[in-house]
Amino acid sequence: MDDLLDAHDADDVAEIVAGAVDAGQASVEQAIVFLNVAVWSETDKGASTKATLDGWVRQADDAVRLGIALHHECYPLPTRAEMDARLSEIALRFPEHRAVCERHIADRPAS
Repeated sequence: MDDLLDAHDADDVAEIVAGAVDAGQASVEQAIVFLNVAVWSETDKGASTKATLDGWVRQADDAVRLGIALHHECYPLPTRAEMDARLSEIALRFPEHRAVCERHIADRPAS
């Protein structure tokens, strides 16, 4: 993972992957798979990638990044309350993401 970051002179693998989708070098589906695998190779156990993905969900202003973040293997956002509030808004604003938002809301255990 460090070699990839060094090669791109970057410190955020999620942004590298989203940039590849933006440039037509990868599909959203490929980006999702790559990030789900990449977090296991990161020295911080995926914390930095998770922080980036949570930021994309909070901003909800980029369709590519939002789609990647919503399909990551972890629940979006650190708390159930924040996730429910943001995903309810996103489901209304982005009908194409409604099903995944509803699935996250229904599946996440109360904490």
